[in-house]
Amino acid sequence: MAHPVRSISSFVYPHAQLIDEKQWLSVVRSSIEQERSKSNSKVSIFVVPKTLMYMAPNCYTPQHVALGPNHYWRPELHDMEGYKIAAAKSVQQQLRYQSLEFKDLVQKFKGEFVPDLQAYYQRFIRLGDEILAWVMAVDTAFLLEFLQVTFYAVEENKKSKIPLVTSVGGEILSAEDDVVHKKAYALSLMSQMRDYAGSLASRNAILRDVIMLENQIPLFLLREMLTVQFSTTEESANNILFPMLKAFCKEVCPFKFMVDSSTKIEVSKSAHLLHYMYQMVLNVEKLSPPENKTKTEEEDDKHKENSLSASDNIVTLLSKVKSLLSNLKLPKKLKPIAKATALVVKIPWHWIYKQKDDDSLGDNDDSNKAAEIEIPSATKLEKAGISFSAVRRGKFPDIIFFDSKRARFKLPTITLDENTEVVLRNLVAYEASNPSHSLYFTRYTELMNGIIDTAEDVKLLKRRGIIQNGLKSDEEAVKLWNGMSRSIRSTKVRELDDLIKEVNRYYNRGWLIKAKKYVENYVYESWQFLTLLAAILLLLLEMFQAVCSVYNCNTIFHFENPAE
Repeated sequence: MAHPVRSISSFVYPHAQLIDEKQWLSVVRSSIEQERSKSNSKVSIFVVPKTLMYMAPNCYTPQHVALGPNHYWRPELHDMEGYKIAAAKSVQQQLRYQSLEFKDLVQKFKGEFVPDLQAYYQRFIRLGDEILAWVMAVDTAFLLEFLQVTFYAVEENKKSKIPLVTSVGGEILSAEDDVVHKKAYALSLMSQMRDYAGSLASRNAILRDVIMLENQIPLFLLREMLTVQFSTTEESANNILFPMLKAFCKEVCPFKFMVDSSTKIEVSKSAHLLHYMYQMVLNVEKLSPPENKTKTEEEDDKHKENSLSASDNIVTLLSKVKSLLSNLKLPKKLKPIAKATALVVKIPWHWIYKQKDDDSLGDNDDSNKAAEIEIPSATKLEKAGISFSAVRRGKFPDIIFFDSKRARFKLPTITLDENTEVVLRNLVAYEASNPSHSLYFTRYTELMNGIIDTAEDVKLLKRRGIIQNGLKSDEEAVKLWNGMSRSIRSTKVRELDDLIKEVNRYYNRGWLIKAKKYVENYVYESWQFLTLLAAILLLLLEMFQAVCSVYNCNTIFHFENPAE
């Protein structure tokens, strides 16, 4: 049976059509009447900007599992509820060793965390405290279990210790004391998840859902569940979470070397799983503060100034022609030429140029697409003498640089697979939504979009070790990168913009490039002036022809008669 086609608004925000008035009134009233939250936390689980969501909704909207309050009511995601309940039962088995039930954990969530939970979510939560506590507790149990499954899937071929997440009799079992017990536990979880993945979609689909910005759960809830489940401290809970988070990042992060070489990131300083990955790939402390004005805005201002200047020049030239004609004592037969020139001067050239610019901007970015970064493609750069090399150590911004003396452009190695686009897009969405973050990672995606135009560029970067392509073809890699920056306006980041200028400066030094630039700047860009000049010349010729039709030009200008 075919499902009816749904609009983008109902697909992404179905709750907008399912608001219960009494429930809404109850939630709003309780939110207003309750005491001010004592939490100092800032919003970290943002709503994806509409410009991004519109271009690729499936990259930001969970397709199989909903975590947290943002998408829990979507009926197409309810198939996972059985696996969530199974995870909650597994937690309950552990709690019973401490004479606790899962509902006791829910009540702890309701009393201590639910009142402050809205502070973490940008979207208003329309759930009552009791329902929200159950939703968060069940989803937290599922996420913990899935992270455990992911850890064992990544580390099963290594001699690594399994995270301490199982216990017998209320005591945590060490990996050394009960490896067999833990392995059996992990295999049991994996078998459950594989049953689901085999019948509905691949395990990668769930991995993609878990990393999406709107599908995040605050990590402090995972930490709290572990402390209650095992009667342990927050520090011990963080130590349990760390290897699981690292294994998850290694599974989905396109910068594999960063996960291996990265220093230990404090779990307590990460708001959620996506934030943890963002910190793993980017050192925010080394970046300059965000720019107030984007590069595109500055380019638009400059373009408008140039357009106004061009229209002013046209009006000035035509006014001079009109003035010259008015000063001449023309016969009656030539008076219409002067009147026609006066009408041409009165044409609203400013408005015409503005309309032309608006149409041009609309054609280039469709009001949502950003202009491609101004940098030659990888193949053009190599032909100009610039070589590429891969960096496999460190993290942004220390892994992108250009050595002008050696003409060497260094970029980090990135692995492209079926998860990469979702990961990249959600990292960009998180960065773009957080006003305190410099848009460095977004600018990196624009840089890659700029140097990749064709499959030949991808092949070149593959040979240099910068791209490891696990997609079906190099053409798919081109589509991935070229689609990234079309949904967000161009950004301005001083560190990368200076590097791009340096690369362009080196590229433009060659005499062939200079000749090409000269033609582009002084011939192609001058077509408006040349058109105007041709029009004036035509007008002068028409005037001359009119004069010769009244007077004998051979006599006036002493032209030789060819018949003589």
